[in-house]
Amino acid sequence: MSTVYTVGTIVPFANANRTEGTIVSWDYDLVMTAKYTMRLSNSTGAESSWGMNLRGIDFGGSAIDKVCVVGANTLGVNEYLNSSFILCFDRDTSTGVLTTDWNKIIILNLWNTHTPSTTPGLNPGWEHIAMDENNIYVATRGSRMVISNNASSDNQYTTADPMYAAIAKFRISDGAIMWIKKFTFGSSVGTTNYAKGVTKIALRPNALYAQISVLSTNAGYDYLKINPANGFVTGSSGLSTSVTMPNSSSLGGYDIISGSDYDLTTTYTSGSSDIVTVSETLDATDLYEDIDDQWGINPSSDQYILYSFDSSSVSTSSSVCSATINQKYYFVGTTSSIIVGSEVYSDSLATSGLTNGYYRISSTQYIIVSSGSVSSINTCTTVTSFSSSTGTNVLSVCALSIGSTYYHDGSGTYPAAGDTVYSDSAGTIVLANNYYKFNSTWAYRITGGAGIVEASWPQEIC
Repeated sequence: MSTVYTVGTIVPFANANRTEGTIVSWDYDLVMTAKYTMRLSNSTGAESSWGMNLRGIDFGGSAIDKVCVVGANTLGVNEYLNSSFILCFDRDTSTGVLTTDWNKIIILNLWNTHTPSTTPGLNPGWEHIAMDENNIYVATRGSRMVISNNASSDNQYTTADPMYAAIAKFRISDGAIMWIKKFTFGSSVGTTNYAKGVTKIALRPNALYAQISVLSTNAGYDYLKINPANGFVTGSSGLSTSVTMPNSSSLGGYDIISGSDYDLTTTYTSGSSDIVTVSETLDATDLYEDIDDQWGINPSSDQYILYSFDSSSVSTSSSVCSATINQKYYFVGTTSSIIVGSEVYSDSLATSGLTNGYYRISSTQYIIVSSGSVSSINTCTTVTSFSSSTGTNVLSVCALSIGSTYYHDGSGTYPAAGDTVYSDSAGTIVLANNYYKFNSTWAYRITGGAGIVEASWPQEIC
C-alpha cells in the first residue's frame, strides 16, 4: 500500500484547553485516504488539560511493520506540555490501516521535577523521530510547550545557558527503552540571546546524526555524531556533554507513567468524508529557480539499514568451507539478505570494511569479499578428503610417494570414474590434467581440464 502519513495537532473546539493529535494518510497522488484522531484522558475519563501535541512521524520495521508518532502532552496538571509521548501503530500493508499497538508517556526530568501545577516543569516532549528495521530514535528540542485557551506558545527552543535535551532509542517491537541520554549544551548558568536545541535527527549506516543550534558569536548550526548502539557521542568536542538518564523521578532521570493512569482513544475515519481537499496549480514563477533560494531541501533522505550476519574469520579458498562460523559482521542493504554488491563491515558503526578474502556464512555457502563488498556468493561443494600423489606421467606415477591431500565429490573413499577432484576443501580448484596414485597399486587420470576422473579409470597399474 503506497501511503504518505502526515502528523499534526488540532483544537477540537473554540477556546478549548486541550488539544488532540491527528494523523492523515494520503496516497502517492496526495489524495487523502483516511485520518486518525488521538485523545488522552485520565483514568476517570476527564480530558481537561490532557492536551496532546504530535510533532513527528516515521515508519519502519521488516517483520513488524510500524508507523510511530512522537510529541508532548500535559499529564492533566496544567496547560504546560512537559511530558513526552510516543505511540506506535501496526500497519496493514495491503490497506494502509493503522491499529494502535503500544504507547508510552515519559517525563524527562531535564530541567526540574514535575511536582505542583503552580511550578510546572520546563521538561520537553519528543520532537524528532527516525526509524530503521528494528529501532526507533527520538529527540527533544529544548524545553516545554504551552497550550492555553486556544492559544499555543511553541518555545521548545530555549535561550537558557546551559540548555538540556534528551535523545533515546526504543525497540520497535514493544517499546522497550534501549538507552536515554541527557545532553547539555553550554556550561554557565544564565541567559543568552541565542536559541539552542536539537533541530533534526537523521539515521545513516554509521551513526545517528543530530543537528543542533548552538551558541556562538552570531549563533549557528553544528551536529552530533551518535553511536546508535549505545548513545555515545564522537566528534563533538566542546559542543556538548552527555550522561545516561536513570529510571528515576529525580533531576536528570526519567519517569514512565503507568498505563492505568490514563486512557488513549483513537478515532479512525475512512476515506475523506469530513476532509476537504484543496487543489492548486503552481505556476513556474511561484517557485524560486536558483538553488541558493531554496530552503529545507534534503535530497538524500533514504535510510540505509545496517544488518548483521554470522560468518567465519577471513579464510582462504582451500579452508573456507571447513572454517568455524564464530564471528558477527555487518552489511548495508535494503533487505535482510546479503547479496552480491553488499558493502560489508567488521563493526556495527560501518567504519571498517572487511578484509579481502573468503568468509563462510552458512553450512553450505561462503562469500568472497573484494574492496569492501561482496563480489560473489558461492556454494560449498560436499567433498571427501583422501591421500594421493602429485600429478606426473604414466611411466613415473607408481614411484611417487602418497603425501598430498586432495578432495573428490564422489560417494566412495577414493575418486571413481566421473568424480571431480579438487585441491581445496571448498571444491573450487580442480586438479590439473595428469596421472595420480592413491594407494600402492591404483591410479587415476584426469583429462579435459575440468578435474574429472576419466571414464576408464581408476586402474590397477602399479
